[in-house]
Amino acid sequence: MFLFCAEEEEFLDELAESHLNESIFNRDHVFAHLNFHLESGAFTLMDSTVGNGKESNLPKAIMEIEFSDVKWNSEVRPRSGTWEFCLSLGAMYIRDKVTTSTLFPLLVSPQTKVSLLNIGY
Repeated sequence: MFLFCAEEEEFLDELAESHLNESIFNRDHVFAHLNFHLESGAFTLMDSTVGNGKESNLPKAIMEIEFSDVKWNSEVRPRSGTWEFCLSLGAMYIRDKVTTSTLFPLLVSPQTKVSLLNIGY
């Protein structure tokens, strides 16, 4: 049988506690793991103040926004106070609805590859 003084017992207790706190069973738990996937969606921004005469009471489209393949992944760990997230967007189109006969109806769109054959070189 070993006899330890109070300081040695306290030191050994601290070592034992720190070992238990860092064990695989006491690691930070995941509070929430959220995954969200939206294949496609669209909405139109309207303005009821645009127009003149009788048309002013009817809302008029300003722009259309269309998007596809939206993914959101997140993870919350409260013990360490961390929040991890990942957001990705496949494509987004913004169409001008204010200007009539515009040369650029698409304000925002994915970049397309232009081949040299289509340019006419």
